[in-house]
Amino acid sequence: MGLGLQAQVVLQLDSLDAVSHTQRYQNEELRYYERTHGMRDEGFGCVMTYWQRLILEMSRTDSLRAVLQEAVYRGDPGLPARRALLERLQARKSMVVQAAEQQQRALVQLCDNNLFWLARGMARKRHFVMDMSRQGALLRPYVGSVRDSMGVFTGELDGDLRPEGYGTRTGHDGSYSEGFWHEGVLHGWGFVVPKDGLVLCGRWQKGRFLGERMEHDVERVYGIDISRHQHDKGRKVFPINWQQMTISRFSHSLTLDAMHRSQAATDTVTRSVPVAFVYVKSSQGTAITNRYYAADVRAARRRGIPVGAYHFFSPTSGLAQAEFFLAQARPQVGDLPPMLDVELQEWQIAQMGGEEAMFSEIETWVYTVQKACGTRPLLYMGQNFVVKHLPNAPMTLQGYPMWVARYSEYRPFVRLAFWQLSQSGRVRGIKGDVDIDVFNGTREMFEEFCQENAVKKNGL
Repeated sequence: MGLGLQAQVVLQLDSLDAVSHTQRYQNEELRYYERTHGMRDEGFGCVMTYWQRLILEMSRTDSLRAVLQEAVYRGDPGLPARRALLERLQARKSMVVQAAEQQQRALVQLCDNNLFWLARGMARKRHFVMDMSRQGALLRPYVGSVRDSMGVFTGELDGDLRPEGYGTRTGHDGSYSEGFWHEGVLHGWGFVVPKDGLVLCGRWQKGRFLGERMEHDVERVYGIDISRHQHDKGRKVFPINWQQMTISRFSHSLTLDAMHRSQAATDTVTRSVPVAFVYVKSSQGTAITNRYYAADVRAARRRGIPVGAYHFFSPTSGLAQAEFFLAQARPQVGDLPPMLDVELQEWQIAQMGGEEAMFSEIETWVYTVQKACGTRPLLYMGQNFVVKHLPNAPMTLQGYPMWVARYSEYRPFVRLAFWQLSQSGRVRGIKGDVDIDVFNGTREMFEEFCQENAVKKNGL
């Protein structure tokens, strides 16, 4: 019997090790989410509530592992191990009960708007939601818990016991999902904390993640990236008035008036947003330069605006392009980290010899510039490139700070430092449209980013 118990202890310990690994990974992802989001972001409170529960579960898991490890090392599982096994089994049973209780509280909150009455029914221990928003009382789906191939779902169910309405799912693999469901999949608002991967909180359509809607306000850190196109307009040349430098429009569809209408009226309402950072194009390939680069960088420095240089990547030698960039940009200590703009077309990638060859040249550029400047460069790319090619990049490149262009209402769903949200912004002091960017974090985080990632040595 002792051998049987010891074998059970070892199996349970292996199981707990896997659970602990998943929990710690999720904890780090939730920590990152918390650092880059705030109370105004849709679903922030729900994600933070789940994080608190996860921390408690991590503590429970660690306590159980400690007891079982001691039993294995002693080679004599006794009463403590038996108790730990019993607690493990009880914890499994209580997880569904706790989730159901929490779900019921959430449903009660949702029903506080008096559109719904929540009536508890004793038959088969199920609950019924009565829809009072129409004339008469119409029976809505059940509220309960069911186990399926994906995990344990707790919430509203349709007549076939599929998720339909608000609910949560604890996956067999340790993942967690919460939000609104339709025909068994997330549809509407919801969030997923996967076993391994980013927290996906935002809008879903038939189980597919569309993205996270960002609540734009004056507290966020906005900036711009510019090139010769902000000066050259046909045959005319327009200077930049750096003293007027404020954002007056984010895009055609997102104006400051629209932003303010979406917020409660406060004393902080303004009709412009300050430019908190500027990136200036320095070079492209191995022969093209921006003749306005030096003057624009000097002007930004004089105004005290954090400034950085970027290079437009071409399908040629990464080393030759890095050396050309360093010679033209001449980054100075304290500047924002250099940025590599990767916008290669499919035929250009093929011309280089495919993805592997392309990423090899990008790595060469990145390592050369990093060595010269003493800081890691940013990688800029479009959302389509991120989806199609970034997963195939070497892990070393995937660890670099990302700057993603996605011109929609949804934030890119990758770990990113900056998001280029528009090509059609307007800035006082600049003629025509301007690219508008936003830092993925708070002002305090931006200050930390500038200090930690600034150029450490002159890149000459």
